[in-house]
Amino acid sequence: MQRIVTFSVHFDDLYRNHLPAKDIDKIDDFTEHFEQYGFSGLPGKLAPTWNVPGVDVEYEDKKRFAVENYLWHYHVGIPFYQPPRNPAASWMTSDWVVHFQRFPGDMEIRLVDYDCHDPMHMPLLKFFD
Repeated sequence: MQRIVTFSVHFDDLYRNHLPAKDIDKIDDFTEHFEQYGFSGLPGKLAPTWNVPGVDVEYEDKKRFAVENYLWHYHVGIPFYQPPRNPAASWMTSDWVVHFQRFPGDMEIRLVDYDCHDPMHMPLLKFFD
């Protein structure tokens, strides 16, 4: 079975018209890896976006939004990969992440936004079209 990567209209516009080539290369590395190997062996941290810090005043709303929309994010290595804070971890983090929908079955993802991780912002619902 073939894995499928799609872009929302918003992400497609970012990708085609607004991102520098080095960012596009990192995003391409992620999508090509997913198509070939799924999520196994990615160098960057892959995380469910509903894992919002509990101190956030909008915690429940953000968590519900992320769960309902299958939202995850992946650290793509922009501007560079940083070693994990936990030395036992096998993944690296970066300042920038790709927000995507990880649909049940792990055979299809839709990239919806690209943003700085700190502070983390939920993609707007209109970005999912």
